[in-house]
Amino acid sequence: MTSVGVIRSVSKKKTLLVCNKGKACPRMGSGDVFDCLKKALDHTEFGEHFKVKQSDCLDACKYGPVVKVKPEGVVYGKVGAKECIKIILRHLKKKKPSKKLVVAKKK
Repeated sequence: MTSVGVIRSVSKKKTLLVCNKGKACPRMGSGDVFDCLKKALDHTEFGEHFKVKQSDCLDACKYGPVVKVKPEGVVYGKVGAKECIKIILRHLKKKKPSKKLVVAKKK
């Protein structure tokens, strides 16, 4: 693969932002959510296309722990280990948001 191909593939990566630096989400287990998503992506083919990053507050505290998918802007709330798998299988694999978990979407 040429260096241009590598740059294009890296720039197309989508990002899963996990609120881990706010006040509410860390108390609700966002650290575990981050670890779960990171491990799941590290051990599947999805890791080539998605990355997980810690984030400041995503302004959805009452729905914590919160995960935002960029660039789509879909925000998932009340995320736990089971929901991490749903997000990966539904949103990342089938390219459709898991509607039951969505709390906000970029307008």
